[in-house]
Amino acid sequence: MTTLVEALQRKFKALVSDEITPECKLKLTPRAGGAPSICTREIALDHLEITSIGDPKEMIHIFDNVRELDISTNRIRFCYNPLQFSTLFCETGEIDEVTVRKAEFPTPSSSFPSDIAINSQHSNSDNVGINLLDEISFCEEERNDLVAHDKQILEAPDLSTSCLSYHLNTLLLNSTRVPWKRVLLLLNYLPNLTTLHAALNDYSCCCARDTQSKSLACFPQLLHLYFSENRLDSWSDVCCLGGHFPRLQHLVLLRNPLQVVPPLLEGKEETPFACLEDLNLMETRLDAWESVDALTQWFPALKSLRLGKDIPLLQGCDAQIFRCDVISRIPTLTSYNITPITEDERERAERDFVRRFGQMDEGQRPKRFWELKSLHGYVAPLVSVNLSPKRKVRLRIQLDDQELLNIRSRSVYSSFQKWHSCCLRQSIARLRHEVCSLFGLSAQEARATRLVYFDAGIVAAQGPEEMRHLARLLYTYHPNEGDTLLITRRS
Repeated sequence: MTTLVEALQRKFKALVSDEITPECKLKLTPRAGGAPSICTREIALDHLEITSIGDPKEMIHIFDNVRELDISTNRIRFCYNPLQFSTLFCETGEIDEVTVRKAEFPTPSSSFPSDIAINSQHSNSDNVGINLLDEISFCEEERNDLVAHDKQILEAPDLSTSCLSYHLNTLLLNSTRVPWKRVLLLLNYLPNLTTLHAALNDYSCCCARDTQSKSLACFPQLLHLYFSENRLDSWSDVCCLGGHFPRLQHLVLLRNPLQVVPPLLEGKEETPFACLEDLNLMETRLDAWESVDALTQWFPALKSLRLGKDIPLLQGCDAQIFRCDVISRIPTLTSYNITPITEDERERAERDFVRRFGQMDEGQRPKRFWELKSLHGYVAPLVSVNLSPKRKVRLRIQLDDQELLNIRSRSVYSSFQKWHSCCLRQSIARLRHEVCSLFGLSAQEARATRLVYFDAGIVAAQGPEEMRHLARLLYTYHPNEGDTLLITRRS
């Protein structure tokens, strides 16, 4: 168990000048003393068993220019918070979600102090500084116990004049179990945050079921959202994410129990994912092609899709055929499972799609079939050609030089000629034993014989060929149907 202050002190106290990189510089200590100011753009404090913040005054100097903060896999609890009695931390139900509304952020040219005061509407509260670490540390469960419930609904502060960190653009909150409403509240004070990692937090919903999309808190600056391994199983919850982040370009929903992507309602052309280009649905529970078809409607700008190999829809399907079907159904894709899609691959996939579904009943053809048919026209089915190598060949077996053709009745001569299917992968020694047994010759008698091969195509020019090499395989002689194999006794 440790505090965030202690973790930072341990991380930077051993830092010496030859270890400093261009991304991490030491500033001169002021005459008044105190800790050296560290200008670092990335701070990673994951898996450090941090349970509390400590005194934020001891580390404010570190966060002047932080671009990325990683506090994943920690259980940060409330320790010190100067705003615990301000309206900012009133119950969400009391303020009717007013505290989670969109902030009108200043332009990049504006200047932001490290700490900006918010005037609380509370009669007994003074101007206090907002600290990013306090915002993260305050948990919703503890707020229920610590905040006094006022009977009068307090008006939310003006968020347009507030900023916790103007420079922070990446925040990692994986496996911290910070309540989702708390995360949304925090985003109001991070105007330049473009990347949010919120995986492994057990989120099951992102907004109330009856919440209208226009009333959702909107954060257009966020472009990349990593929402892996939560518990989103409803498409309406995924749409809430699109409502919160209308300019989202990259969305990761890895290992969420999402099973169905419904089609966009008829007459409804607006989608909350108009800007999304990269979608990751690996290890979800999608089990129908209709869900894949619906992705085209919900994500009109989709360029990269990842479905992986572990979704139920792929079970029992050939991976290459599945890839071709996905490419054919989503015309905007340029990459699938990280592999680029070339123009030739797309054309082959679409033509094969038209060919296969053209042989099915009209009721089994998806809507995309008709679009591709109008593009490529009729595609004839492929001719079935068996190119597998032959395994057996039917030869005429003769004993000595006796030959009788077209004799069907039993006679003494019919026993000197037989037709037999011979395996092409067997050796001549085994073949000799096999064909000799057809005439009742014992193994000892078979060893006293030799085989002579008559190739019907070249025997007139080259004559017969004796099979001298017993280890040689039969297929190396290139036998054809109807060729003759003569068994002669050694003299």
